[in-house]
Amino acid sequence: TLFSCESRDGDDNPINCQTAFTETTRTKLDRPAAALLIDENGNAVVPNSIKTIGKFAFMQTNVVSVMLPETIETIESEAFYQSNLEQINLPETLTYIKQGAFAETNLKEISLPPLLTTLQKYLFADTNITNIHIPSSIEKVQLEVFKNTNIKTLYLPNIDIELGDRAFNTVKTIYVPKPVDESFNLNAFHDDVSIIVCNSSTNDAQTCPDIDQDGVINAMDKFPLAPEYQSDTDLDGMPDQWEELYGLNPEDASDKNSDGDNDGIEAIDEFLNQSAPIGSIDLDGNGSFDALTDGLILLRYFFGLRAEPLVNGAISSNARFTTHTAIQARIDSISEYIDIDNNGAHDALTDGLIILRYLFGLRSTNLVSGAISPNANRTSAEAIEQHLVSLQPSDSDNDGVYDLFDLYPNNPLEIANHDGDEYGNYADLVWKRVTQSLSISYLKTGDPNHEFALYRIAEGGRIPEHTHGGSEMTLVLRGGFADESGEYHPGDFLVREGWDKHTPVALEGEECICLAVLDAPLKFTRLRHRWLNPLLKLHAG
Repeated sequence: TLFSCESRDGDDNPINCQTAFTETTRTKLDRPAAALLIDENGNAVVPNSIKTIGKFAFMQTNVVSVMLPETIETIESEAFYQSNLEQINLPETLTYIKQGAFAETNLKEISLPPLLTTLQKYLFADTNITNIHIPSSIEKVQLEVFKNTNIKTLYLPNIDIELGDRAFNTVKTIYVPKPVDESFNLNAFHDDVSIIVCNSSTNDAQTCPDIDQDGVINAMDKFPLAPEYQSDTDLDGMPDQWEELYGLNPEDASDKNSDGDNDGIEAIDEFLNQSAPIGSIDLDGNGSFDALTDGLILLRYFFGLRAEPLVNGAISSNARFTTHTAIQARIDSISEYIDIDNNGAHDALTDGLIILRYLFGLRSTNLVSGAISPNANRTSAEAIEQHLVSLQPSDSDNDGVYDLFDLYPNNPLEIANHDGDEYGNYADLVWKRVTQSLSISYLKTGDPNHEFALYRIAEGGRIPEHTHGGSEMTLVLRGGFADESGEYHPGDFLVREGWDKHTPVALEGEECICLAVLDAPLKFTRLRHRWLNPLLKLHAG
């Protein structure tokens, strides 16, 4: 969940958790909901449902880094004004950014998306930006957009661009493709600005160096010898385009030390060696491998489908990569890995079938039977299973959440920290001891008719025999338990009605944790425990 009644906004005012949570499910992210997204380190990941970052959403907050989904279309006025923001990605879907959205932040670098045509006034004023590439799609840069930044040099591919006064007041050198005329507003730049014409006839190492001929001169190019790369937002030595291709975070410099494919080589060295840092078949980047999304897409790919037919109806609702272009690029990047039987070719009825079986849970001989090509170099079920395991990112604590998505990769009880304190969500829970073996933590959801609670049963402990005043839905999260009807393990879901009577006993090996939803309290049936019934009220809301 994204809500916590302990959360506060940028002015340290308490936030109503139900209101804030409701906002995050809409398409516009406003201030109360935005505050809930900021973790203890100042990082925020905006949900895929959001299309608009609302006015003042992150204004004057402690947010440092923001990851925006590819669904974002608009960022409204002063959305990040006077925040601690240092890093943010602007997705290709972004069409409008309104005035002052990033003014007086700590931004050092920004990459403008291709659909923007106007940069509104004060947009990046008083930031730490040192370098900016103005796409040819930009038609207007309004008043003081980059006022008082650290930008000294600028390349303008379109000299017909409309420039507002003091838009680039720190820029002393401008590179342009052809001479400018009197309509070109010199008041947009430093008083001592110099204009240098750079085109095919003047481009040389002395005047307009662009060694890799990618249209970005060396002074503006983080990778002047590689025409396919230009920017490095987090300054980790790996290009933004390369990081995005392989599911890394171009706003997080620490991922240069990651080893997503568990081959002992860190991501930065994989880039320098021009090898893939991750062979993940999580094609849509949602942190899980699913037969009906990732598996189906790969099968279509092996059958020759491309463009929209490749992904139509097969993208998960929480995907990071949602376009056929992005998905196909990710498939192409792991081409050598998805030759499952290692025969040098991709085949839907061998490689595709094996992957689909694996994602549906088949193992051993059932995984490979009748699906190995005659000229395969990887033939045993054991070798193929080992190879498929290598296509999954690391999960150090084996909690089912990959390290790339886990704030606590070495603690199986913790994944996230939504209230921004020094403890994870699980450590924040308040447990009420009911019996020697049973403790309950009640969760606040705002639902007035149902109780949401976590039940923790000690290893080998039991919940006294009971019935239910209404219905009880239970999801096993950790460990397991048994009752008169059978055994239940992580992921198992069961429903009990009012007439059901049972005595759950936690399995040996570890404590059992379940999520339970009730519309009436439990009722202990044994004489020695009936005195507890008045204490077991429904904790709804």
